[in-house]
Amino acid sequence: MNNNPENGQNRVYWNENRPLRILDFKGSTVKRPFQAATSSGLRVENPVNVWTGKTKVIVKSYFNPKFSYFKSSERDSSVLAHEQLHFDITELYARKLRKRIAENCSNQYEYFEKRDDIYKKIELELSLKQDEYDSEVYSERSLQSKWNQWVEKELLILKDFAHEEVPLKHKFFAPR
Repeated sequence: MNNNPENGQNRVYWNENRPLRILDFKGSTVKRPFQAATSSGLRVENPVNVWTGKTKVIVKSYFNPKFSYFKSSERDSSVLAHEQLHFDITELYARKLRKRIAENCSNQYEYFEKRDDIYKKIELELSLKQDEYDSEVYSERSLQSKWNQWVEKELLILKDFAHEEVPLKHKFFAPR
């Protein structure tokens, strides 16, 4: 998969081997209050094979270059590291979403029944965590390393959910 916004890519999908670069930020900096801002989110796909009825759930975390901006300054490296952690937090919540789906949905029927509620809760948790991160680090920059360590630890705890496809026990519709 091409992960380069300079090649017209609308999204950069999270990859531990592909950190964000200043060139990834394509949004306008006009009348923007901060040095940088990251627009990231969760994408859920549910492709179905119409011939076999087989389906799967795929959860990806992404960075949106068009809505992310970066104003250069003498602090570029520390600001880029801060924005990278926003993206890493998004991946952490993608893993939490995969885990929650796997724990609460043993088959596609249950997934379709519960997905909206599960997704809304994770989205709210993600938003609150991103706000908490900014609030803490903006008031005390020395807390950045605490957050770096926390995210690294949490990503490791959820390493079983690093793969984009959700491991449902039964991949077919369950008879009712």
